[in-house]
Amino acid sequence: MKHNYNIVGNQLLPVDTVKIMLPKGSYTLNNTQQFKPNCIGFTRTATKQEKHDGFYCPKVTIYKLTGTCTIEFSLPKLVRGNNLEELTVMDFYDVICLLQTHLKDYGILVSEENLRRADLYRVDFGKNLDLTSLCTVPEALDTLNRCIGFGRKATYQIQYLNGGRALRLQNASTDLLLYDKLYSYEMAGMSDKMCVETDHYCQKSLYEILNISGKSVLRMEKRFANRRAVKRLFALYGIISPTFEDIFNPKIGRDIIETEWQLLLKACILPINTRETNLLQQMINLLKSKQCKTLGMVFAYIVIQELLKTYSVKDLKKRF
Repeated sequence: MKHNYNIVGNQLLPVDTVKIMLPKGSYTLNNTQQFKPNCIGFTRTATKQEKHDGFYCPKVTIYKLTGTCTIEFSLPKLVRGNNLEELTVMDFYDVICLLQTHLKDYGILVSEENLRRADLYRVDFGKNLDLTSLCTVPEALDTLNRCIGFGRKATYQIQYLNGGRALRLQNASTDLLLYDKLYSYEMAGMSDKMCVETDHYCQKSLYEILNISGKSVLRMEKRFANRRAVKRLFALYGIISPTFEDIFNPKIGRDIIETEWQLLLKACILPINTRETNLLQQMINLLKSKQCKTLGMVFAYIVIQELLKTYSVKDLKKRF
């Protein structure tokens, strides 16, 4: 039975990029003049002029063999022009109207009902963390790089080209990305390939705003990259065949972000107070705080902290 969400209220919606699929017959294609033909069909993305003007455009692909149409786009960038500002559940109708307008400009006509029922093939949940008063993004990423693999099933990590200011945990169908949002824009000015976000062109002014304000923003994204991963996720909430409107359930995105945040906290061993120079006092403080219940655990804790200055948790596990 299909869930019927009540699209009211101002609950935050931590959803970024989605990919939906319209089956043959659920839309009308008037012309293909704006599309580039290729071996699979026709594709429409932002033109050079649209990128130069900072005008956000969804990516649309029409497949010759099946007649299906896929639409890939960032919800906050479509509505807000950037993904620093989160959408709310009330933005649902704005998303539908703007998406219909873009598709009409492409020569595609589709009803609101067919958009709502379009199959969901990819979804990215995202959250921006302001670290200005806590630490810098490089410091946070350095800590995470040493500990992030602890207790996870990710097969490998990737450091992006932008000076190591991004970390990625990837398995067959999901990705967890953590990156310096300000530095990502800086690298994009040099080369599009060095930016984590491929559709960053609509956020050019955001770099200047963040730079002037002195904000240090750590971006966290959990990406479900294919239909199988999406169905597995939504099945946990009783949704067997997820559609576009199902992502406007704020509980799902909130649960994903909170779960990933708790995993990050558990992965990072709490650091010793580096301002405390007396080693004996450090040990006493650890026992008092009950982080370590025995003296042997205190010794192990201090030794591990020293090793983590050079090795990651993953490296230590391999060595041991």
